[in-house]
Amino acid sequence: MTLTLAVLVLGFGLSRVDSQTFDIETGVFNTLPCRLCILATVCLTQVWMMWRFINFQLRRWREYRAEQWGRRKISAVTAARGRIVRREQGHHENGLVKSENGASPRVRKTRSP
Repeated sequence: MTLTLAVLVLGFGLSRVDSQTFDIETGVFNTLPCRLCILATVCLTQVWMMWRFINFQLRRWREYRAEQWGRRKISAVTAARGRIVRREQGHHENGLVKSENGASPRVRKTRSP
């Protein structure tokens, strides 16, 4: 928004003013080189502030990720220590216990045509 406003004021507004001379006594600096220097200063300031903002957000994101990674490591280690291992009889497939020889423990319903 700041860059848009600066371009509109310096590029379109001040270029239409009648007095386009450099006069120190009256305080008129409305010349093309002065307007371009001011616009370049505004653009560089905006770029610098954006650079600082992006770096700050990236640093904060990296710190948050490192903190979360540390928490995950600690919780995984404590969960592995407190886990009780139960071994059941039967055939394990995809985390499910199946009975021997692929037989199903329940009776299947027959389909009617």
